[in-house]
Amino acid sequence: MTHTKSLIPRLSKLSLLISAALSVQVNAQQASDQQIEQITVTTQKRVQSIQDVPASISAYNGDFLDSLGVGELDTLSEITPGLVIQEQSPNNPGFVIRGITSDSGSSQASPRVSIYYNGADISRSRGSYFEMFDIQRVEVVKGPQATLFGTAASVGALSVITNKPEEDFSAAVTIGAGNFAAKQVKGYVTGGNDTLQGRFAFSYRDRDGYIKNIAGEEGSQSADGTQQDDMHAIERTAYRASLRFLPTEKITADLTYTHEENQDSGTSFKNGLYAPTGGDTSPYSFVELS
Repeated sequence: MTHTKSLIPRLSKLSLLISAALSVQVNAQQASDQQIEQITVTTQKRVQSIQDVPASISAYNGDFLDSLGVGELDTLSEITPGLVIQEQSPNNPGFVIRGITSDSGSSQASPRVSIYYNGADISRSRGSYFEMFDIQRVEVVKGPQATLFGTAASVGALSVITNKPEEDFSAAVTIGAGNFAAKQVKGYVTGGNDTLQGRFAFSYRDRDGYIKNIAGEEGSQSADGTQQDDMHAIERTAYRASLRFLPTEKITADLTYTHEENQDSGTSFKNGLYAPTGGDTSPYSFVELS
């Protein structure tokens, strides 16, 4: 009986050690399965892990942006620390990084924030705002980037990469609607073989203005003139055609054509001293802009 009693504690200790070892293995396996997905960027003109790039970068993939409903370029400001994008109008946006602006308003001036679209420099204010659709990755680099993005990038750079053609066939269409008669349609189709692949993506957005413009109406100073649309209306059409040619395993050639047309009604810049006919100087009431 004495021998049996001394054996029971030993077996209990052994079972505890085995249980602890198995628990460590299970936890290690779970930790391995739950590793954070690696983020790769091309900020230094080559594919790298974001942890290996010696710069302050905010990077997002297309799936993440879609899950948050980021469909406009200025919406990036809401999720990117230190970045503000001011969409005064499609032909005069302002990009601010770390409090320093590039909002010059001149089509000739070199902005202090460089904007790249599929590797092409589109930094001039008249062409730096574009529709966000079928996006693969967005990278925001903060701080001087003259070596990689040109001498104009004295404050930082924003780079947008669109999705490339794929061999497997896939397609998708998204339809949306909202207030002020807003409607949106966007989608893509892609496919091909191991040598030649193609992709076509499109986006259309339309919305009525929400600041009434009385110019051209009866009772306004230009009653006999052309009746103007309400301010801040949107009508934007964009599409992108892409081809990918892979003659060998080491050669990849991408050809991308992008077309975008913006026919927005205009921005409600209201005079703070002189009120419209029968109105006031409040920025939220009607305007008289011919």
